[in-house]
Amino acid sequence: MLQISPTAVAHALLYAVVRTHAEAIHVTPSRNGLHSVTLEFPRGLVTCLDLKSAIADAVVARLSLIGNIDFTSRDERFGNFGIELE
Repeated sequence: MLQISPTAVAHALLYAVVRTHAEAIHVTPSRNGLHSVTLEFPRGLVTCLDLKSAIADAVVARLSLIGNIDFTSRDERFGNFGIELE
Protein backbone atom coordinates (compact mmCIF):
# COMPACT_ATOMS: atom_id res chain seq x y z
CA MET A 1 0.00 0.00 0.00
CA LEU A 2 1.24 3.46 -0.89
CA GLN A 3 2.13 5.66 2.10
CA ILE A 4 1.87 9.39 1.60
CA SER A 5 2.26 12.15 4.13
CA PRO A 6 -0.76 14.14 5.31
CA THR A 7 1.11 17.32 4.39
CA ALA A 8 1.51 16.11 0.80
CA VAL A 9 -2.21 15.23 0.66
CA ALA A 10 -3.20 18.67 2.01
CA HIS A 11 -0.95 20.43 -0.48
CA ALA A 12 -2.26 18.29 -3.35
CA LEU A 13 -5.84 19.17 -2.37
CA LEU A 14 -5.00 22.87 -2.33
CA TYR A 15 -3.42 22.50 -5.75
CA ALA A 16 -6.55 20.73 -7.00
CA VAL A 17 -8.70 23.57 -5.67
CA VAL A 18 -6.63 26.13 -7.56
CA ARG A 19 -6.50 24.13 -10.80
CA THR A 20 -10.21 23.25 -10.84
CA HIS A 21 -11.54 26.49 -9.33
CA ALA A 22 -13.29 24.57 -6.57
CA GLU A 23 -14.93 26.67 -3.88
CA ALA A 24 -14.31 24.42 -0.88
CA ILE A 25 -12.86 21.18 0.43
CA HIS A 26 -15.07 18.97 2.60
CA VAL A 27 -13.58 16.19 4.73
CA THR A 28 -16.33 14.10 6.32
CA PRO A 29 -16.49 10.76 8.13
CA SER A 30 -17.89 8.06 5.88
CA ARG A 31 -17.62 4.31 6.52
CA ASN A 32 -15.24 1.69 7.86
CA GLY A 33 -12.84 4.16 9.46
CA LEU A 34 -12.58 6.32 6.36
CA HIS A 35 -13.22 9.97 5.59
CA SER A 36 -14.48 11.18 2.21
CA VAL A 37 -12.77 14.17 0.63
CA THR A 38 -15.10 16.19 -1.56
CA LEU A 39 -14.52 19.31 -3.63
CA GLU A 40 -17.36 21.81 -3.87
CA PHE A 41 -18.16 23.52 -7.16
CA PRO A 42 -20.98 25.91 -8.08
CA ARG A 43 -22.79 23.04 -9.80
CA GLY A 44 -22.35 20.52 -6.97
CA LEU A 45 -20.00 18.28 -5.04
CA VAL A 46 -17.41 15.86 -6.43
CA THR A 47 -16.03 13.18 -4.13
CA CYS A 48 -12.40 12.70 -5.06
CA LEU A 49 -10.98 10.22 -2.56
CA ASP A 50 -11.32 8.34 0.72
CA LEU A 51 -8.66 8.61 3.40
CA LYS A 52 -8.02 6.58 6.52
CA SER A 53 -9.33 8.53 9.50
CA ALA A 54 -5.89 9.11 11.03
CA ILE A 55 -4.57 10.57 7.76
CA ALA A 56 -7.75 12.60 7.25
CA ASP A 57 -7.45 14.07 10.76
CA ALA A 58 -3.87 15.13 10.02
CA VAL A 59 -4.92 16.62 6.65
CA VAL A 60 -7.67 18.61 8.38
CA ALA A 61 -5.16 19.80 10.96
CA ARG A 62 -2.76 20.93 8.21
CA LEU A 63 -5.47 22.74 6.26
CA SER A 64 -6.70 24.33 9.49
CA LEU A 65 -3.24 25.63 10.29
CA ILE A 66 -2.88 27.08 6.81
CA GLY A 67 -6.35 28.67 7.00
CA ASN A 68 -6.03 29.82 10.62
CA ILE A 69 -9.05 27.74 11.69
CA ASP A 70 -9.56 26.24 15.15
CA PHE A 71 -9.64 22.54 14.26
CA THR A 72 -10.36 21.60 17.89
CA SER A 73 -13.82 23.16 17.70
CA ARG A 74 -16.76 20.73 17.76
CA ASP A 75 -18.77 22.74 15.23
CA GLU A 76 -18.30 22.74 11.49
CA ARG A 77 -15.38 24.91 10.55
CA PHE A 78 -15.00 27.24 7.63
CA GLY A 79 -12.18 29.51 6.58
CA ASN A 80 -11.08 31.49 3.59
CA PHE A 81 -7.54 32.11 2.45
CA GLY A 82 -5.69 32.88 -0.74
CA ILE A 83 -3.23 30.60 -2.49
CA GLU A 84 -0.42 31.67 -4.76
CA LEU A 85 1.38 29.18 -6.98
CA GLU A 86 4.91 29.78 -8.17
